[in-house]
Amino acid sequence: MQKSKLPIGLYGITPEWDDTKRLIKAVISAAKGGMKILQLRRKKTTYAKIKLQTSELCKVCQDVNVKFIINDFWELALEYKADGCHLGIDDFDSSSIKNKIDKNLIVGVSCYNDINRAKMLIQAGVDYVAFGAVFNSTTKPLACHISLNEIKKARSKISINKPYSIVAIGGINIGNAKKVIDSNVDNIAVLNGLFEADNIFETAQALSSHFIKRDQDNDK
Repeated sequence: MQKSKLPIGLYGITPEWDDTKRLIKAVISAAKGGMKILQLRRKKTTYAKIKLQTSELCKVCQDVNVKFIINDFWELALEYKADGCHLGIDDFDSSSIKNKIDKNLIVGVSCYNDINRAKMLIQAGVDYVAFGAVFNSTTKPLACHISLNEIKKARSKISINKPYSIVAIGGINIGNAKKVIDSNVDNIAVLNGLFEADNIFETAQALSSHFIKRDQDNDK
């Protein structure tokens, strides 16, 4: 079967920083440490700032070979030729998702703890589904929770013969990342556990190493 458009590995999510130079420096450090995907997620700033950071991060992510995903604003993903967009529960009509979004974009959706929603959206054509929060999250303290055991069983419950990725999100850090990755996910999405770390490069390296080790074990 064809592989998913989303590369396996560490999926970084931007913090609420208005300092674009600081953000770019952090993204480059994370990429050097092994981050494969970056999502620009800004909820507490202006649309003008989001456009500015979209423009800058598109260039940076191309330079460091990181897939660039934009949260919510799929129009910006098209305008700036980002790699994809991530949509929440109220951001689209699933029946027309592939008609209004360019087919060359990676399209990801939040599925919280709803495996049936994930199955429906994969059938509609999305490229990845995100489950979480898997742990308590300071970013979304009221988020729905899903157990690692449920995530581990999700692929067999979805049971669709087409390429897609499963992303786990919510409260993931160096201390708990391995058991999340061992739950048969393709990606871990990390915000504070990566970008608020004292050493972003070393943290990205440590988080990414679990995927490398798992792949090596699977090849034996």
